[in-house]
Amino acid sequence: MQNSSIIFKVPEQNELLTERFKTHKTLFNRDVLNGVLSIFDEVADKGDEGIRSLTMKYEMKLPIR
Repeated sequence: MQNSSIIFKVPEQNELLTERFKTHKTLFNRDVLNGVLSIFDEVADKGDEGIRSLTMKYEMKLPIR
């Protein structure tokens, strides 16, 4: 892929954007939305502590660069 950036200028780079996401059947599926909602719920329930715990949880899953 020529452009690996996650930032696109629309409409100037609309073709690159279309190419980047052509393999995605849907942008958001039910599993993704449920995951996002669970993050919102945790932050709403636990506030800053929820943010800290989620940060630790997801930072551990990031690849080391």
